[in-house]
Amino acid sequence: MPPPFLIPCGLRAGRPVRFVLLGSLTLLAPMATSGLAHAAGGTTCTVNGVEQTTSAGSPQITAPSGRDNVIDCPAGVNAGDTVLGGSDGANRITVEGTVYGTLRSRGSVDTVTITGPLPTLSPRPESHPGIAPGGVLYVDAVKSTVTVTGGTGYRQDPIGPSAGGAPGNAGTIDGTVSTSDITVIGGSGSPDLNNVAGPGNTGTILATSAGSVTVQGGDRGRVGGDGSAGNYGVIDGGPGTASITVRGSDGGLGENLQAGNAGTITASDTGGKVTVRGGDSTALGRGAPGNIGSIRAGSGPSTITVTGGDTTAGPRSGGDGNATASFPDEAVGTIAGGPSNDTIILNGGRPQSSLPLIGNSGNSGDVDGGGGTNTCTITPAKTFFSTVDNCTIT
Repeated sequence: MPPPFLIPCGLRAGRPVRFVLLGSLTLLAPMATSGLAHAAGGTTCTVNGVEQTTSAGSPQITAPSGRDNVIDCPAGVNAGDTVLGGSDGANRITVEGTVYGTLRSRGSVDTVTITGPLPTLSPRPESHPGIAPGGVLYVDAVKSTVTVTGGTGYRQDPIGPSAGGAPGNAGTIDGTVSTSDITVIGGSGSPDLNNVAGPGNTGTILATSAGSVTVQGGDRGRVGGDGSAGNYGVIDGGPGTASITVRGSDGGLGENLQAGNAGTITASDTGGKVTVRGGDSTALGRGAPGNIGSIRAGSGPSTITVTGGDTTAGPRSGGDGNATASFPDEAVGTIAGGPSNDTIILNGGRPQSSLPLIGNSGNSGDVDGGGGTNTCTITPAKTFFSTVDNCTIT
């Protein structure tokens, strides 16, 4: 088994640096980061109908300011290159490929759509994320709508090489200076033969002062395929009121693979709301857990709702809400309240059962309400292998 890995979090100034153990790398869908990357130069985009191409000596494409712009980059943004939307206007930016470099929106009311490319097949199948490690999207328009989707997976031979769907974001989305609605979706699994979808986020998402962040695992691709976790990376709600919604995708296996959160989520500081749900199992697996990573409240009052995935076929129960992951990962889901009055709601997926061994629980992990006067609602309320501190159970 590959060794476990650490993802740093708390990247925003004023927040402590934390590390979260995310278990085995076998949970992650295969992801290539080098197959389509290039040195600076060679990015081609059409800006208002006029084609522009970067070079090593001129690695930037800039849309004009003071007007609305349509920017289309059909093969992504290469490492070392920068694409800038115009300021003081509405930019519609479409990237049909991976962002390895830097993309900035900069306008007044912008729409940004990034879609990972089709998988490459030589020398072996590789899928590609919407934003790669090292790639950065700065969501710095006054108001933005952002959608980032990972590339699809590949499998045509039952015993041959394959590639699962790629993450939507494996780099950085920085939306700290604008009001934005950010949606990140993992790539779908192969439409031809069963394999696994891509996770929504394996990188870092820094949320806005207002608006929302929605992250979900990719579509399973075909009946019988497996979904994926919503988040393996870092999602920080920031200083404002941004809401965060994370969901694992549905698929045959369920279990840890399709957990809602296996990374780190921090609620926004002012009235932060975090909603996390595990993916449903459509075969013989158990519903996926809602959280096997870390969820933290912000400094202001937070409402954290975590629900396990349902089981829609087979005899198993739904997943636990805040969970201790099953073997071989055995990560313990943790939920930590902040200094204010927090509300924590933990639900097992359906069917719900409090029976020993085969049942499920709203919480089989660790919960600490922190300071303030906190309430915890846990359904089913079975407490085997779980802890709840500083929180009144209602």
